[in-house]
Amino acid sequence: METLNLKSKLVTVFEELDTKISLGEIGKKEHVEFNIFGQSALLEAKVGFELEQSKDIDAYTNASNIFLFEFNDFLKKFQLSYDSLSREAWMPPETVYRILYEGDFVTARIADLEYIIVSKIINAPTKNRMILINYLNAGNASVLFKDLVKKYNINLEKVINGDV
Repeated sequence: METLNLKSKLVTVFEELDTKISLGEIGKKEHVEFNIFGQSALLEAKVGFELEQSKDIDAYTNASNIFLFEFNDFLKKFQLSYDSLSREAWMPPETVYRILYEGDFVTARIADLEYIIVSKIINAPTKNRMILINYLNAGNASVLFKDLVKKYNINLEKVINGDV
């Protein structure tokens, strides 16, 4: 099981959570949603350059504490954990999330690459400077990324030069 990539790990976790909910083993049977962003979503995007592995899973969710406890318990099997401060993180309001897993009681989506990069640049430009440089050098800069940079008035040159 160690050879699973992040997506497989996350899908496995969401499948386990979905099964537990459907069997009535945790909480009441209700639908929970996770919108994953941050480094874990960036790793999933297969950006074409090396990224530091993240142990934290950032996600906006409507899950109650009992579901989050189980979610975190499942994540521990893969040496991962849910970042409880995720609700405080900023992502562009127009972020597009695509389906990663959809079950009877759990839906998990993952943020698109461009929104993640923009969020990282806005939230911590110095820390994420190399991610931006590698992203641009890999030739990944889409029209959407350029539009988001313009919309959020990001000075890429300053970020690249470390002048932020």
